[in-house]
Amino acid sequence: MEKPVAHLFKLEVSNHDIEVFHQAGVNNLSTSYQNEDGTLAMYASKITENPNQFIVFEVYKDEYAYQQHLNSSQYQEFTNQVGTKLTQQKAFEVEPIFLKEKLASSKWIGAEHFCLKFAQILVKENEELNFRESVLKNMKASIIAEDDVLAMYALQDRNNSQRFYFYEVYNDEKAYNIHCNTSHFKTYINETEGALANKVLVDLQNDVMVTKGSLTYLQ
Repeated sequence: MEKPVAHLFKLEVSNHDIEVFHQAGVNNLSTSYQNEDGTLAMYASKITENPNQFIVFEVYKDEYAYQQHLNSSQYQEFTNQVGTKLTQQKAFEVEPIFLKEKLASSKWIGAEHFCLKFAQILVKENEELNFRESVLKNMKASIIAEDDVLAMYALQDRNNSQRFYFYEVYNDEKAYNIHCNTSHFKTYINETEGALANKVLVDLQNDVMVTKGSLTYLQ
C-alpha cells in the first residue's frame, strides 16, 4: 500500500472527566470506523499507572482521509465535548515505518481486551539505521512466528530521526511474556543495547479501539 498517515497524541483529563472522555471517544472512534473508509485504525488507550492520561494512535489511508475525519460531525462533537477538558495535550509528529496487523475488522471497548504496550526510544547519534534494521527484523519475525502477537506499529519522529515510537497489541499478558523470551526478541535486545540513549516503556489499557483489519505497511 502507499504510505499511510499516522498521528500520535498524549492526552490528559482530570479524574472527574474520564467518563466524559470515554463516552466521547467511543462515539468518535465507532462512528469513524463505520463511516470513513480511509480511517484504518484508531486507538485510545489509558496509561495504566496514570488512568487519566491516554495514548491516542491513529492511522489513515492518506492525508485526504485524515482531513475528512477532521471535518466529520463526530470529530467536531468530540472536540466540543473534550477540548476544554484537556489538562495536557501533546502531539508527536511521526511517520510510519512498519505497520502490521493480524486483527480482523472490528471494534473493542473496555480494558478487558488485549495487552497493549507503548514504547518511546531515543537512540544515540548515528545509530538510527542500525537500530531500525534490528527492530524491524524483530517485528517481522514476531508477527510471523507468534500467533498471539496481533499488531505491531513502528513510528519515527519527523523532527528527530533518533526518536522512535512503538505501539503493540498482544492477545494477553502471557503472550507478551512469551514474546520477551523468544530468540528473535533477545537478538534484538543484544543488537541494540549499546545504541540506546533512553527507553521508556508504558503499560496501556484499552479504552476503545477500532481497525479495518489486516493493515500492512513497510517503508
